[in-house]
Amino acid sequence: MKMPKFSKGQWIAISGVIAVVVVGVATIYFQSGASSQRVVDSPGSINTVGQSGGINIVNSDETLKKQAEYMDVAALNFNGKSFECQYPISCETDISKILSPYLQTNADNSLKSDCSAAAMAAFKAVITLNPRFPFSYYFLGACEKIAGVTGWQIPMKTAKDIFDITVTIAGHNPNHDVALSDIHSRFGL
Repeated sequence: MKMPKFSKGQWIAISGVIAVVVVGVATIYFQSGASSQRVVDSPGSINTVGQSGGINIVNSDETLKKQAEYMDVAALNFNGKSFECQYPISCETDISKILSPYLQTNADNSLKSDCSAAAMAAFKAVITLNPRFPFSYYFLGACEKIAGVTGWQIPMKTAKDIFDITVTIAGHNPNHDVALSDIHSRFGL
């Protein structure tokens, strides 16, 4: 059997694909708990204990379920994109198509949210589209507080509860940490 000849560029591309596959498989392997053992801490309490880089990690089954449920939204930034895009790459999502007109990043990387009726309707539309996406609750709660709406704490508490999960997921977008910190400091939740 004759082996195909590849150029240096093709070998680099092939090795890149192999590296991505290996990292992906390793990530799935370790996130699935394949390297962990099950222990019983007390009657009715089962935890997963694993070793990661010499650090002992203890996650309850419920925590692992929640992390798995929110893993996809943990990777999204404040406007629903999975990473910062540079022209010519477009990474629009259904969420970002709805939110982008109402959100902007200032020169200092702070975030400005439109709180018009149309913006608040967009935040509610995203909640309907994907109720696990925390930023729509965050922006809705912030806008409702500014507008003096009674009950603004309800969407803000929902955002906090989701951010409490997403910030524990490896590889989450740092916007989640910023929003959670803001909820604590500015909104007192």
